[in-house]
Amino acid sequence: MKKITKLIMAACLLTGVAACDTDKDVAVYGEDSGAIQVEATINTAFTRSNPGATGEQQKQFNEGDELQLSCEDGYLNYVFSGGKWSPTDNYYLRWGTEPVTYSAFYPVINGASTANFILPTNQQRLENLANADYMTCIVENATDDGSRILRLGMNRKMAKVIMTLADVSGQGKVQGVKIGSYQGYTNGEVVETTSLVSPFITVPEGGKAGQNGCSYTAIVTPGKAGTTATFVSLNYLGEDLVMPGIPELKPGKCYEFTLKVEDSVISVSEPVVSPWDSGTIQGGDAEELQLAAYYVKEQPAGNATGMDWDNAMGVDALRNLLQTSSNSTVSNANAVKLDGKKIYVAAGSYEIAKENSGVKVEYSGYSKQV
Repeated sequence: MKKITKLIMAACLLTGVAACDTDKDVAVYGEDSGAIQVEATINTAFTRSNPGATGEQQKQFNEGDELQLSCEDGYLNYVFSGGKWSPTDNYYLRWGTEPVTYSAFYPVINGASTANFILPTNQQRLENLANADYMTCIVENATDDGSRILRLGMNRKMAKVIMTLADVSGQGKVQGVKIGSYQGYTNGEVVETTSLVSPFITVPEGGKAGQNGCSYTAIVTPGKAGTTATFVSLNYLGEDLVMPGIPELKPGKCYEFTLKVEDSVISVSEPVVSPWDSGTIQGGDAEELQLAAYYVKEQPAGNATGMDWDNAMGVDALRNLLQTSSNSTVSNANAVKLDGKKIYVAAGSYEIAKENSGVKVEYSGYSKQV
């Protein structure tokens, strides 16, 4: 593609020695048998976010979706319209005789490329949620196989997180929910800094915003676990609450959590992990993992759920689990969690029974204090 031939007609022809037939000076995309036809699919069983859709609809691109296709001499944008991809302006590509390497990415938003992406933090509208669904593709040494189609196998780079409220008591209302995420990609690598995403909110039929069954959906940049970064922040009964510990997530997966607020403590269940298109935003289908034991260290590790040593809870979380409360619902919930469970504690110094903490330590079956 060493030269660009501009046409008088509504469509123009991007030509070149390596990839394009240069015999014609005038062409119209829809009438040119040598034009490259783009077909974009997802290289997995899970595909588009389409948070308002279900089943097969989640596996389709939306009308008006736009991707960018690049080669060594430039780039073109294609829009999905009427079930096919078409150039958005007065240029298009033709097949040539030599192999060419193409790259593509979706969505076409400010700062995006096949190696870089800034995660949109306002995902409160469906279109904003879709604009966070970053995908890339590289097709090396492409040649025409006789079909005239350039097949783009798009690879999803993001993960989907769904949190569903449970055990919100009385008229209490959860507000201002935000979900922590890494900020995107730079040169193909996940950036180390994090930000908070305002999620898409779904209120169940007959339900109320901020109460049981309300769900929060965010598309996030997956990466390694971050023990100090905020995973959930919200306001409950006028108090701002924060839960640290972004868990390790994988691209193309959906993670569904049950989100609870007990007194002044945020907790989430172990996630139900599924392919992207299996998760819904209706809420209510996440199940809390029933652990056989809890693991505790002086400082929390991993996602701080206490499920193993790599994800051990800290002393504050243990104290919250052991405490009784003036709210009988909280006390009963803690009792259920602890019933029949073992607690493994790493060597260290722990202040378990603090003044007014609601924790009473008693011993039985031992000849002296432990």
